Amino acid sequence: MRYLFLLTFLSLISCEKEKKNNLEPEKKSYQVSQGEAFGSTYTIHYEHDKDLSDTIKADLFYFDELISTYRDDSQLEKFNRSTRGIQADSVLLDLVQKCFEFNEKSKGFFDPTVAPLSALYGFNGRKIMHYPEDSAIQRVLAYTGMGKIKIKGDSLIKTNPHTQLNFNAVTGYINDYIALKFQKKGIQNYLIEIGGELYAEGVNSEGKPWNVGIDVPEDTPRREIFTTHTLQHAGLATSGNYRKFHELPDGRKVVHTINPKNGFSQASHLLSVTVIAPSAAEADAIATSLMAMGLQKAKEFSQNSSYKILLLFNQNGELKSERFGDF
Repeated sequence: MRYLFLLTFLSLISCEKEKKNNLEPEKKSYQVSQGEAFGSTYTIHYEHDKDLSDTIKADLFYFDELISTYRDDSQLEKFNRSTRGIQADSVLLDLVQKCFEFNEKSKGFFDPTVAPLSALYGFNGRKIMHYPEDSAIQRVLAYTGMGKIKIKGDSLIKTNPHTQLNFNAVTGYINDYIALKFQKKGIQNYLIEIGGELYAEGVNSEGKPWNVGIDVPEDTPRREIFTTHTLQHAGLATSGNYRKFHELPDGRKVVHTINPKNGFSQASHLLSVTVIAPSAAEADAIATSLMAMGLQKAKEFSQNSSYKILLLFNQNGELKSERFGDF
């Protein structure tokens, strides 16, 4: 799963239960489930009279079996090793279908088939000493692109045996999955945070909208909040390059965001992007897409979109911001 070097800090109200007092309104019963998952952590607040931690852990384990890149037996890795594809779980097929939709909405800048390109730039644990040659990039581009993937019945098909998928840029789908499970249980108030991706519904234990913070994009142990925003009936994700990168011996900086159209590691003055969208998966995918676009194209896209977007960028050595869609 994703390393999840995302920038989101939660400003959460303590959910301790108070003793009943006949003179005061009874406090709502809020639970907190938290732990480690996918190489990161999760914290989930929800209004319910029972602790659902075991159910939540089971859901997270299910996704680990489904789309983990660290398990040889996950369905994703079986697909990646296959020559033509696999018979797939319905949830995996739904996730891929969402990827097709996000690819179209992002004008092709969201593309989960860039995994081989990421490996080419040394983001699969293999250290590289030189920036990839153009010829090597072009060879890999020959088997990337959503057009190399098809859904046929209950099967996920690839048209090139070298095509691979990686859902690191759309892990918000897991938040949405748990949110749907909550809705089916009649849970109306909750905040789901998994590795930095968020989905919020309703209000917190004080009856107020959930309030979340976006970090200043700096690679320091101590995080500083740039701004806060209320979140209701929506997902939020932040993507950035300032933590996940490496430098080559010649001093050249290689960032993990890959432009799927030209295959280049996309460094720009754009430091981070925060997106609020109808789902956490969509917020995650669009945030990653905007980072891949670079600053100018990200501004143009944001001006013509329906999303709430915050761009943080470097301008002459100073941190600047632009907000879109009433962010």
